[in-house]
Amino acid sequence: GGRTWRDPRWPFSDEGLAMSVVTKQSQSQCVWALWECAAWMHESFLSRLADGTDCAYDFGWHDFHASGHGEFRGERFVPLPHTRWSINMIAFTADDLEGVVLEALAEDDEAELSVVVHHKRGTRACAVGHALVAHLSYSRQEEGLLENTDLLARYRALSEEW
Repeated sequence: GGRTWRDPRWPFSDEGLAMSVVTKQSQSQCVWALWECAAWMHESFLSRLADGTDCAYDFGWHDFHASGHGEFRGERFVPLPHTRWSINMIAFTADDLEGVVLEALAEDDEAELSVVVHHKRGTRACAVGHALVAHLSYSRQEEGLLENTDLLARYRALSEEW
């Protein structure tokens, strides 16, 4: 047959340069704007699944609110920088949304769901390292990924195999 989800489009090489420089900085252009960086992260993820080393992603549990939620500055609640997290992959129940302010949710869904609701309820949120998911892209990366990769077909094949 043809290529499978296990066959990388850009084979890894310790001798050569990566297809794009991966900037290791929160919210860098690489992280949210360049399709090449997203493609490289997907290739890494798929290769880890293929060779059985996906345990590299299992960091256990990470409590986002272990050191608190934030503080009020006047009437406004300001989250601590490390407590706000991306909600690209999130699991919650309807009860978890009790107390959500719809206007605040429309203005900044990530802050409302990842910090403010937990602050109001006196609860904490965590990331679960053994729950593996792949976030395809941020909006600025999607066109390049779809035009230059076969990632969706490979993820479809992976889902049918597993």
